[in-house]
Amino acid sequence: MGTRNSRPIIPPPDVLTKINTKSKEFESIKLEFKELCTTSKNSIPKETFLKYLSRRFPSFSDRLLERFFIVLAYNNKNEIVFEEFVQAKYLLDHIPPEPTIQIAKSADDFFTEEDVIYDYRLKFIFTLFDLDFNNVISTKEFEEFLPCLMQDEKYGHIEAEELKDYALWFQQIREFAFIQFDRQRMDRLSWRDFRALARCDLTVQNLMKQITPQKAEYECFTYAQAIQRKNEKKKFKKEQKMKQNLQQKTDVKSPSAQ
Repeated sequence: MGTRNSRPIIPPPDVLTKINTKSKEFESIKLEFKELCTTSKNSIPKETFLKYLSRRFPSFSDRLLERFFIVLAYNNKNEIVFEEFVQAKYLLDHIPPEPTIQIAKSADDFFTEEDVIYDYRLKFIFTLFDLDFNNVISTKEFEEFLPCLMQDEKYGHIEAEELKDYALWFQQIREFAFIQFDRQRMDRLSWRDFRALARCDLTVQNLMKQITPQKAEYECFTYAQAIQRKNEKKKFKKEQKMKQNLQQKTDVKSPSAQ
């Protein structure tokens, strides 16, 4: 679905600043990559990677998983090399322990902490919609991709012919979305438009929820919690020492005051 990508969502050097190459997380990614390289030591075949995604997201339709592959295989081959696999793990399995991503702001924009933390993951969802990778989502692209998000394999597969019965409904959803969030009235959604839509669109929010891992499962959060506990302990010791010093000064002054 859509043309092949020619660039990663996040520049690979930026990914490696978030996933430390000496961390247990990175070692786990390397081990998992080797296990998935069934026909070659340097790449994961498309079929193997799609099976890996289907295990990770069992309710996602084949069309949606195919789109995942197209976006993640940015080297335009029917395989996933290690750099792309690290990118995929960063987008789908990694969350920074605190909002460290700087995103462009405009006067009429507002951002919550979640907007900043999940910024890179929302860019991934935006790219799923952007079928021709031109950094805007046209009305045609929005309406074409929307059915992929509506299919839930847990409740049975929906054939393409059956989806035609919902064509008018998808068209109405698209019209409402563009009326509300197409700021420039050019029948396309920019990244800023889509970010605003994501705050209100339950379908996008549901996809975000499904591809967001639990915080406690990942090393970055365990590390962040350990640092937080250490800082709290240092703060407590500092406060105790200040109280002791203040008490000693008070005790010294007491005899002279008498």
